[in-house]
Amino acid sequence: MHAFVVRLWSPSTGPEQELGELRGVVEHLGSGQTAAFKDDAELLSFLHGRSWEREPRAQVGETGGAVR
Repeated sequence: MHAFVVRLWSPSTGPEQELGELRGVVEHLGSGQTAAFKDDAELLSFLHGRSWEREPRAQVGETGGAVR
């Protein structure tokens, strides 16, 4: 299983605000890799790219938290 944090916001000024566009950052918690995105296609590209699977995985410690 993989866990992600996705942060979204709406630009406060400019033409993007009028269009209701969002901006965001996604982080894969196991690897710490992050990517900024301007639309759903960029977010999905990060998720489908699976670059975090090419990195060494964090191992679960006895307390249940991820350790490196």
